[in-house]
Amino acid sequence: MLIHTIRLQGPWELTRPGADSSQRIHVPCSWRSLQGDECATVVFSRNFNSPTNLVPDDTLSVQIPEDAGEIHAVRLNGELLQSLPGLSGCYAIRRPLQPFNRLSIELTCNPADVPEERGGLWRPVLLRIGSAGTSG
Repeated sequence: MLIHTIRLQGPWELTRPGADSSQRIHVPCSWRSLQGDECATVVFSRNFNSPTNLVPDDTLSVQIPEDAGEIHAVRLNGELLQSLPGLSGCYAIRRPLQPFNRLSIELTCNPADVPEERGGLWRPVLLRIGSAGTSG
């Protein structure tokens, strides 16, 4: 199976649950650069367009970087995604993508539990597209 990876980096929104406003951030960025030494729960959100040339047999997943924190929920267009067994931080996308999509990741990070430059979206989130490919 051929895997194509799209890095969902650049502008994201950071919101604390229950807050009325969000903060615009640039991913990748470490937890400490956003929250200092504070343990908190936040929601990272980002909009993206559907990649071109997807076919019905393609498998899609979202990969969140290791040491991001405790992941509570990953939603795509409001729908809760399920984690893939045996693949830490990897979430299956079971429905076709829309032309315009919104990904939200709710997590809690305690900076005492992660290495200094990690935590949160310290690396880009990956959209992984698996296809059978062709031989020729």
